[in-house]
Amino acid sequence: MVLSKFANKSFFTRLLSGIVLVALMLATIIPGGNILFVANLLISVVGVYELYKVLGIEKNSLGITGYIAVLAYYAVLYFDKKEYMMILMVVFLMCLLAQYVFMFPKYKTEQISNAIMSMLYAGVMLSYLYSVREGNNGAYTVWLIFLCSWGSDTCAYLAGVAFGKHKMAPVLSPKKSVEGAVGGVVGAAALGDIGLHFPDTDPAYKGASSIRLLEEVGRMIDEKLYVIGNIDATIIAQRPKMAPHIEQMRKNVAEALHIEVDQVNIKATTEEGLGFTGTGEGISSQAIASLDTIANYSYRVGPSEGGCAGCGGCMKVQES
Repeated sequence: MVLSKFANKSFFTRLLSGIVLVALMLATIIPGGNILFVANLLISVVGVYELYKVLGIEKNSLGITGYIAVLAYYAVLYFDKKEYMMILMVVFLMCLLAQYVFMFPKYKTEQISNAIMSMLYAGVMLSYLYSVREGNNGAYTVWLIFLCSWGSDTCAYLAGVAFGKHKMAPVLSPKKSVEGAVGGVVGAAALGDIGLHFPDTDPAYKGASSIRLLEEVGRMIDEKLYVIGNIDATIIAQRPKMAPHIEQMRKNVAEALHIEVDQVNIKATTEEGLGFTGTGEGISSQAIASLDTIANYSYRVGPSEGGCAGCGGCMKVQES
């Protein structure tokens, strides 16, 4: 039975972790303001520390420079002095490069670049949660960040466990299925789960091509007047090397969904020997798909006054 596939320790661990995370988010995001700012700052500092720890620079001068940069960045953000953001980043880069030059050969170029990217990834990117919450209608729009991500990830996981049969990349990621990827895109569009549209009891889908299923999902998205913004996927594996296969994977996804290759991003990373992926026992991946309504999409790019293809124009145009 399908339900029996979810009755395992992994599923309940994910469920419990999700409940705890939601509780913490409600306690910080709803009040917003200083509470969310402090929580965001602490998470960013811890995130940068954990990344630096993996890279082995958490206690040396590169790591200390990164921590100071995160604190300075949040100070600029809190006092709304955005005109100093670029100056701060330039000073941060110059400090790292100065250490590389004057302490040569203590540090390698890879360590310098990793110190920069870790600070930007965990320090700067996480801060946008606070920025969106404090913006116009932030109390509502901030939840879109989580709803899109959770909806896509949850549907991809559930669909993959329940209906996964066709391997998306047998060599690179043997546990990831096309059904799971399709479930993620369908979930992001709030179109139900993959079992609703492609039931495994229907003979029509027995032995069906995985590309066909992805193309069908693209058609459903078009019918609901959604536009695919971007698809971002990360493959986590110690081996094999992903680089020779990534471009073809991007092309396959783009062709099936009738989007540009530039809208599909597939990247790979390792966990530096940590966990089951780091030891080479398995491969995991994460993916997020962003969708927008055709009305909002057309409004942003500037529709013509008379509408398009006989349309009277979207509501935003008519109201103006």
